[in-house]
Amino acid sequence: MMEIGISAEVFGRDGKLGHVSRLVVEPRADRVENLIVKSGTILAHERVVPLSYAIGVRDGAVQLDLDRASFDTMVEYDPDAFHRRDPSYVAPPAAEARGIARQYFEVDAAVDRGSGGYLDKVGGYPGGEQRVPDDRQLVVIEPGLAIFDASGEKVGELAAFTIDCATGHPTRVAMRHGLLFRSDVDLPLAWVSDISMSGIGLNVRREELEHLEQAA
Repeated sequence: MMEIGISAEVFGRDGKLGHVSRLVVEPRADRVENLIVKSGTILAHERVVPLSYAIGVRDGAVQLDLDRASFDTMVEYDPDAFHRRDPSYVAPPAAEARGIARQYFEVDAAVDRGSGGYLDKVGGYPGGEQRVPDDRQLVVIEPGLAIFDASGEKVGELAAFTIDCATGHPTRVAMRHGLLFRSDVDLPLAWVSDISMSGIGLNVRREELEHLEQAA
């Protein structure tokens, strides 16, 4: 099995492109859809690369069917793009409750921004915007992501996460735990119940984790 892990080096058709800094999971499909590839050092940037461009893994390094020029045209990673506003949002949530008809807010938006659509806060409106429902947002996997047991208690942080290059499905989840003497332990994949923006949820309690740590 060819596996891709966070921190793996990434090569294109004409040389090294960078390394995998994050993985993007589609929760409903339970698989990784995109690699976030970090390129450069001082002026580093991150590009979103669909997993379909990965054509293999050699000595732990990911091989992409891209050259440098094509890689540089990929979308630059922006955390806000994965937690964006609901595109159907057109007015403050409590607007109608205050007796302000929704269509009047839309007219104000057109006047304020010179367009027919509401694209941002209008007139400095201070309220929070409606967001895309959690189950429709993509999840970014990176080291340090919180791991919770079945009771919702945080039991550690993500140390390593690898996927099958062909399917995008997870093949390894490692947890880092402890305060002064931190150590890593591989978790059985069957213990992972969900992966969301808040972290990785397990279907076992802390006691079972402690047994696993003692056996490691």
